[in-house]
Amino acid sequence: MKKITKKIQNFIKDRKGSTFTLVLIMGFVVILLTMAMVGYVFRDIGFTELDEDNSKAFNLAESGISNMFFYIDQYNQGIIENIPGELSGDGTYIYDKDVEAEGSGEVVGDFTVEYDIVGIGWEELLRGYNITSTGREEYSGVEKTVRVSVLSLNIYNLIFSGEAMGASQIAGNTNITGPLFVDGDFGLLLGNSSFLGGPLFVKGDLDVSGSSSIGAIDEPIILFLGGNLNGSEYDPLNPPSNVYVSYFYDTVLDIELPVIDSNYINSLVATGALVINGDLFTGDEEIELNGSEVAGGYPGNLEFIDGVLEIDGNIVVYGDVDIGESTGPKYTIGYSGKANIVSTGSISVGSQIIPDNMSEYPTGSLLVLLSQNNISFDLTSANGGSYSDPSAAVMIIANGTIDTSTDAYLRGSCVSDVLIMGQNTQIYYEPGIADELSAVPGLESGIFTLEWQEIIES
Repeated sequence: MKKITKKIQNFIKDRKGSTFTLVLIMGFVVILLTMAMVGYVFRDIGFTELDEDNSKAFNLAESGISNMFFYIDQYNQGIIENIPGELSGDGTYIYDKDVEAEGSGEVVGDFTVEYDIVGIGWEELLRGYNITSTGREEYSGVEKTVRVSVLSLNIYNLIFSGEAMGASQIAGNTNITGPLFVDGDFGLLLGNSSFLGGPLFVKGDLDVSGSSSIGAIDEPIILFLGGNLNGSEYDPLNPPSNVYVSYFYDTVLDIELPVIDSNYINSLVATGALVINGDLFTGDEEIELNGSEVAGGYPGNLEFIDGVLEIDGNIVVYGDVDIGESTGPKYTIGYSGKANIVSTGSISVGSQIIPDNMSEYPTGSLLVLLSQNNISFDLTSANGGSYSDPSAAVMIIANGTIDTSTDAYLRGSCVSDVLIMGQNTQIYYEPGIADELSAVPGLESGIFTLEWQEIIES
């Protein structure tokens, strides 16, 4: 009996030892797992903090880009005379700025903007900006860099045609000089048609055949092309013999035709525009309404004084507008001052109409013709036909079609849904005309991104 009792006691003792050992091993395992888990947690917290710092630095860099866009817009509107920045030795401009948390005023970081200005268009009216912005998170010092290339313009910096311009719309020996935007296909297909000056924006396909050409050997253009050139992708290293391009972009901006609608017209009337109810005719020192002469015209807005048509302000015509006569003897209507003539119908021009003093154009004298429908020019046998003595020196804006007769020489600009050019027509964009416009629809400028990339440090 004693032997049995002793064996039982020894078994219990051995079992207690094994249990203690097992508990000790389990304790070590739990400790190791806990330490590993804590390590993972701390490493995850580190990754999260680093990710947050990277995001903050990236946001600060984009804040620098946004800040630059604001200054460009202010500059384009004439609100500021210069974009901030100190000129550096390599020809770029640099400025930096602290960024504060909203409400608290605490500095959370800063950005440094470096930019250069590239005049890429007609008389530098179209400006390109290469912008690099580096954002720095205040506490970690993490940095992120973003680089963008943008183009700054508004639609009135361009000759604009919203609809495709094909062979049936461009007659032979026509010439366009200045920045042109075609929201579709563009065809220079007949005779010696040419496009000069640039840049040229074509949303669709571009066809240049025969003796037609774009650009010149001594003045190549910048080309933005969304489609094909003569049926194939444009190869800058192997261009056609009649196409001269200095820079090429295979994308085109999205620009919308400004609309002359009732809201726009009502806003002019509400701010004191002269309202004319009926069809308006302006001839050789005479003004008629619905066929009846208006003695003395409309003093202060539209009247002949000493043979010169004095214009001023906004003039809304609820009807058609005829300027000069398309038949009979041709004469010259010389005008002085600045005015917008807005027609709810169509506008036709049958005689030469230019500033009485061409040296004042467009800064001192500028007539802007706006139509809810179409504007046509019948100037085949009209006076004028050169840069210094054009057939018409005006700004033309139409919801519908602008079409010209043979031998028309237009100095100014035109913005319309469709542009149809007659034989030997020349359209010459007048540099600076966009800066002289007021109270026309869609006048605000736009900033268009050509390239965007994050710069990764090697």
